[in-house]
Amino acid sequence: MPPGRHQLRYEFEPTGSATDMFAGQGVPARSKLYVDDALVAVTELPYSVMVLFGLYGMTCGYDSAGAVDPRRWSGRFDCTAHIDEVTLDVSGQITNDEEDAVLAALLAQQ
Repeated sequence: MPPGRHQLRYEFEPTGSATDMFAGQGVPARSKLYVDDALVAVTELPYSVMVLFGLYGMTCGYDSAGAVDPRRWSGRFDCTAHIDEVTLDVSGQITNDEEDAVLAALLAQQ
């Protein structure tokens, strides 16, 4: 992203209700990332992580959990940007983007 102020937004949209608690698999979902109100990435998740694995709580600007692959990543990788504001919206309202299908298809081809 270019230097300067930007608005980032992440949306998690459940697309199903099937879970497998014993395998640690939550609902299938759609994951969307916006930069300055423009949809820049979307992907379908075959399953999400169940809430019971969220033992670390919510963080902003760093990740307190361990690396997924410690052979590739080490350290905390703290955010060095200035974060002006964080809003956690739990209303459940999801942005309806017609671009979702097109972008998902393009990402699937990569």
